[in-house]
Amino acid sequence: MTKRIISFLLMVLMLLSFTGCVDGNESGNDATASNESGVSIDTNQYINEDGTITVPDLINMPLEQARAILKQLGLKSKFTEEYDKTDKFEVGCVMKTDYKAGEKVKKGTQIFLTIRKEGTPIDPDEPYTDPLVAAREELKQGANSDYKPLNYETMKAMWISQFDLTNVFRDGSLRSEESFRKIFASLCERLVTDGYNTVIVQVRPYGDSFYPSAYYPWSEYVMGSYGLYASYDPLKVMIEEAHKVDLSFQAWINPMRAYSKDKTFELINVSYKTRQWYDNPEKYPNYIYKHKTNYYLNVAYEEVRQLIIDGATEIVRYYDVDGVHMDDYFYPSGIPNDFDDVLFKESGCFTRVQFRKENISKLVKGLYSAIKKENKNVLFGISPAGNINNVRTSCCLDIDLILSKKGYVDYIMPQIYWGFEHDSQPYKKCLQNWQNLVKEPSIKFMVGITASNIESPTGEFIDNKDVFKRYLLHAQSTDKFDGICVFSIGTLYGTVTANPSTNEGIEEEMKNFLPALKIIPNKKISY
Repeated sequence: MTKRIISFLLMVLMLLSFTGCVDGNESGNDATASNESGVSIDTNQYINEDGTITVPDLINMPLEQARAILKQLGLKSKFTEEYDKTDKFEVGCVMKTDYKAGEKVKKGTQIFLTIRKEGTPIDPDEPYTDPLVAAREELKQGANSDYKPLNYETMKAMWISQFDLTNVFRDGSLRSEESFRKIFASLCERLVTDGYNTVIVQVRPYGDSFYPSAYYPWSEYVMGSYGLYASYDPLKVMIEEAHKVDLSFQAWINPMRAYSKDKTFELINVSYKTRQWYDNPEKYPNYIYKHKTNYYLNVAYEEVRQLIIDGATEIVRYYDVDGVHMDDYFYPSGIPNDFDDVLFKESGCFTRVQFRKENISKLVKGLYSAIKKENKNVLFGISPAGNINNVRTSCCLDIDLILSKKGYVDYIMPQIYWGFEHDSQPYKKCLQNWQNLVKEPSIKFMVGITASNIESPTGEFIDNKDVFKRYLLHAQSTDKFDGICVFSIGTLYGTVTANPSTNEGIEEEMKNFLPALKIIPNKKISY
């Protein structure tokens, strides 16, 4: 330890230079620049005649000093934290960089720093309980049944995906609870100002969790890597901040999609069922299976369906969510037959599509029933892909069944991502086809639209800047309209700043759309 400290002090002394330095990014005619960490550097040592920058040796340097030095040299930086299994580095100091010391890079290059995380790594091969899960009071079924959800007769919603939340959760490592709360609160305030009344927030994108769960591991989108554990509960924070400004909060889950990398399983603790199913394929044949580059949960097995149901139950029991939302990731397109061949032959179904539809229907009905047992007023809805034929055949969602009977969903929100002039799926026709499927009167109908069409416009979106407004007005003019949802917040706003996008097309489209959205009354549903 003493040698490491001496080594670090010598390194700092080598970087210390003249005292007559200039503050800020520009050092003027003086070759020496100081930074907020108190360390001064001789820029002549690192800035080359051709304008390139020689990367300094930052190993075992405290993060604040390393980032400040890079800033003085005109370089950007991001960092992530990892445990040090070798015990060679000080806590909070640089363990490695993506560019090695002595390499030449262009001004403005971003250097990725890996910082030693405090504590010791959790061995994923030894059973471990998340401390936040261990500390919470164990609740029984219906413990949150007295909560009166905040929902609106007309939903004006915004999807907030895992990709939108990445920089909200992390700035290299997990933000402090205070910082995270402040950023998410700003997003909520912006949405309310612009006329929205609901957020649909991703909490389970890949067989993982954005909250302390007894069933799923912490997501890499929250922690930066699997196998790590958060010090606070982001979901609790998000719900609190949304409700402060009267935003309804729906928890969004992807039911069947799991991890995208083989090595992910090595990081997940053995206490989680997904790891157990992966490690024991003979005992759990194809409970979890790989298709192309991603893993999926096989809902032909009752135990797999129960895991998904338990995860949703946990959310409604422990959190004041106003709804549970499931999107279009069911059976992936082009999936082979071998992974469920044995179960299909045992099922007695005439076709594999019929067999898979029955599996999904059992899952959907099970989710609906479990949610209602926890709180009868919490909504449960599905947002399938917009192409009805694909939903029936590739995704194997039996929409004809679930939209004709009670006990499956409270609402349907198809993703109709095409314009009015689309060749095969024009908006008006597609909307009507979906509305015609809703036979059960109690099921509400919302429409999902995407901002990607206006961010990178093609076809009619190039010449028309009122498509979103016309989406809304046409849907309102029909007999079945209970709301609209936009995908997604990261396209329309800076997710850290909450500032509206400066994309010219988006600005023009929003000038037309938002006034039409705002005038829709925010009438709360009474329970």
